[in-house]
Amino acid sequence: MAFATKIPIVDIGFKIKGDIHRRLSEQLPMAAREWALAQEHDLKRGVRRLSPVKTGYMRRRAFTHVSGGGFLWPTLHVGGRAYYTKFQNDGTRYIQPPRLFVDRAVERVLRTRVTTKPHRRTIKA
Repeated sequence: MAFATKIPIVDIGFKIKGDIHRRLSEQLPMAAREWALAQEHDLKRGVRRLSPVKTGYMRRRAFTHVSGGGFLWPTLHVGGRAYYTKFQNDGTRYIQPPRLFVDRAVERVLRTRVTTKPHRRTIKA
C-alpha cells in the first residue's frame, strides 16, 4: 500500500471562441503533462532528501507518477511505497509534530503552498 499526495494540474479557465479555442483545449493538457513529467525527478529527489532515515528503506521507496494524458488534465502523484510513509509524514500520537516531508518537498520544488487538512490535501498557487 502506497501513500501519495495527489497534485491536480487543472484547467486555467480562459474564454476563447472558435478554432483557436479547440486547438488550445487540445494542446494545453498535453503541455501540462510535459511540465509535470519534467517536475517528476526533482520531486522524487526532494522527498528522498527530506525523508527521515533510520534504515533507508523509506527513502529508497519514494516515488512520483503522472497519471492522465492525451486530452485529460494530468495529476502528479508524489509519495512513498513503504507502508509507514503515511505515519512518518502525517504523524501519530507517538510521532508529534507531523514531519510533512512530502508536503515540504512539493512546496520547495513547485513553489506552491500545500494546505493539509485531515484526510484531504489541496494545492494553492
